[in-house]
Amino acid sequence: MIGATHVDRGCVRGTQSCILHARTMGCMSSLQIRDVPEDVHRVLKARAAASGRSLSEFALDVLRRESSRPTLEELLERSRLRGTVDIADAAVTSLRAERDAR
Repeated sequence: MIGATHVDRGCVRGTQSCILHARTMGCMSSLQIRDVPEDVHRVLKARAAASGRSLSEFALDVLRRESSRPTLEELLERSRLRGTVDIADAAVTSLRAERDAR
């Protein structure tokens, strides 16, 4: 929506400064997680410090890693879409071709 202000980025959508900002900074989204248990927060903060990163940087790395791996459901769907393969026939054909080449 033109004219909407990016409060956290200090630019107005559709303006030259916002377009330039989007090209250089990627206009990334923000995520806020509420009700994080104290023990979870403490462990994550300690791990972030041990790796020399802020909690935000550490959490972003965790989210990137998690989002880059397909879920079991996604893997099963990919497999279903590919259809079945008769492995026995493919193996027999490959062995026959290899033996015939000798």
